Parts: sequence; structure tokens; C-alpha cells
Amino acid sequence: VENTKQKVELVKLGSTNTVPVTIKAKSSKQFVVTPTAPLEKGAAYLLLIHPAFQSSKDIQMEQGAYVEVTVQQ
Repeated sequence: VENTKQKVELVKLGSTNTVPVTIKAKSSKQFVVTPTAPLEKGAAYLLLIHPAFQSSKDIQMEQGAYVEVTVQQ
């Protein structure tokens, strides 16, 4: 899955820099986002899925989504 088309970002809170990620389809309704750079222990990140995200069948989301994650180890 190509991220430039998918518009998925991982951003460290308090920063404007994005962490590079790869996206791999897990099923027709799930995918796995994996950072390709180390994350900072104890830091909080925001995973953003923009409304332009499309499924493998080119179905676009009606609205975007986000989730906050904190690195534990």
C-alpha cells in the first residue's frame, strides 16, 4: 500500500515533523501501520488517517480518523 496515496501520518505531539511509516493490508477492513524510524520512549504521537484515504478497491473514507498513542518501552 502506497502511503503517498493513502495519506496516513504519524506525528509526534508538540512537533510538526512526521515519522515515516509503512502500511500493509491485514484484511479487507484492516491495515497495519509501522514506523520506519525509532519512536521516543514516553512520547505521545498522533496517528492521522486523512479523509483522502482509499481502500484497495478505491473506496474513499467519508471522514478522517485519528488516535493518540504513547510509547511505553
